[in-house]
Amino acid sequence: MISEPELIGEFGPEHTAEAVGDFDRKPGSGRRRGHGLLWGAAGALVASVVWATAVFAYGDGVTRKPDPRGYRVDGRSCSAMQLKALTASVGKRENAPALAPGRIEHPALNRVRCFLGLASEEDAETYAKGWSVYAHVGLEVELYKETDPRSEFEAREGRRRL
Repeated sequence: MISEPELIGEFGPEHTAEAVGDFDRKPGSGRRRGHGLLWGAAGALVASVVWATAVFAYGDGVTRKPDPRGYRVDGRSCSAMQLKALTASVGKRENAPALAPGRIEHPALNRVRCFLGLASEEDAETYAKGWSVYAHVGLEVELYKETDPRSEFEAREGRRRL
């Protein structure tokens, strides 16, 4: 009978690397460890730049108009001038509020200018001394209907947009 003496001692702890193979080797260098992270960050940066360029070049496609919240400006806006605190301190109204020139009615902007005169209530006493108190109050109201300032400038120049 032949024994197997040549196999004795070959599978000891000193030969475990041959039995296991190359699975337990450590990587040769650490350069490949962050390689995928670098490519991911570069891709995200390029995508962001392309997106931002497209938005600034073509806009986001949404037309935004300011919400007037029920306000309107027309010829009757001058009659709504109350000025209670001012008339209490200066005096009574000398005339009704008047619409001044410079009214604008445009799809982008409405503007109304109003003027009102106030006189002191002590007319006889102040006139006798040679002095009088008179205040001239001006009010300008503008209602913006668009957010693009270009159309506002067109409205102020008098050009009508079609």
